[in-house]
Amino acid sequence: MTALLIEDEYPAAERLEKLLHKLDPRVEIAGVLDSVEAGKRWFAGHPSVDLIFSDIQLSDGLSFQIFEAFPAHSPIVFTTSYDEYAIRAFKVKSVDYLLKPIKLPELAEALEKFRRLRQEFSPATYAGKIESLIESLDLGRKAHKSRFLVRNGEQLVPIGLEQIAYFY
Repeated sequence: MTALLIEDEYPAAERLEKLLHKLDPRVEIAGVLDSVEAGKRWFAGHPSVDLIFSDIQLSDGLSFQIFEAFPAHSPIVFTTSYDEYAIRAFKVKSVDYLLKPIKLPELAEALEKFRRLRQEFSPATYAGKIESLIESLDLGRKAHKSRFLVRNGEQLVPIGLEQIAYFY
């Protein structure tokens, strides 16, 4: 899994990286960005990562400005000292919202939630769900109407499908 860290406080970024490696040594940190401008430059020239960890208040603005300029193609875990941005965060492809200082169990829960969601929305899972849906529709064996009841004066007259040219 590749992760991008957007954090303007070096000790917080370093701690988050250590916690991530403690939970999963295979996590690859694609970069550590410390400002809105650095984030915009990074997203303009790099492919998407599996997961983004982003502080909200950066030295030159709010990280939401990055995602307004470059809509996120990756899920985001917001890490912040403020709880006032939670609703806005979930409108920007957020998977979780962790308050600092980040605790290992909370980070583990966020990673597990990300993995479950990634599994749930994987192409293989989607293909299986679509296949199951098609089977449940039973399109091949469904009988269609062979006649319709049509009002003729005060009577209802059954008309065979082969007698119908069009409906008006």
